[in-house]
Amino acid sequence: MNRTEIIAAVDKAHEKAKAAFNWKEDKPSIGFFSKSATAGLAKAWQNRLEFNEVLAKENPTDFENTVIHEYAHLVTRKLFPRAKQSHGPEFKSVMRRMGGQPNTYHSYNVDSVVKRKTKTRYEVKCGCSKHWVTKRVAEMTRLVKNPIFCKLCKGACTYTGNKKAYV
Repeated sequence: MNRTEIIAAVDKAHEKAKAAFNWKEDKPSIGFFSKSATAGLAKAWQNRLEFNEVLAKENPTDFENTVIHEYAHLVTRKLFPRAKQSHGPEFKSVMRRMGGQPNTYHSYNVDSVVKRKTKTRYEVKCGCSKHWVTKRVAEMTRLVKNPIFCKLCKGACTYTGNKKAYV
């Protein structure tokens, strides 16, 4: 789905809310974002919906349910202000009446929007073997005043200068 299609889907959800709940609220403002694994956000206090543009383009057939899902949050917040759970029974009943599947989470592939954090480990050696440690520990091995010692052989560890990164 592109932006125009999402806006049309929000209009459609607004009409469903009018029919199902005699909804008299204004249409929400709509925003877009692209750097998150979240498919959409409902900001009831601002009467605003925000959608992940990248996930919408990659999942056009399923994204209409996401639009209904986010709109249902606005309706639920207004109709059930004391509801204890954001995806509780009140929300699920609103979703069903609006024609959506009351799923709590999406199952979209998020590889294109989520950057995987890499970890870097640094090699130190002692009398018995080599060990991979964090940057903080590797820095401690460089300090003569505060060396670290191997837990196995009790020997002082020295930094080898090697490092590796992995996900």
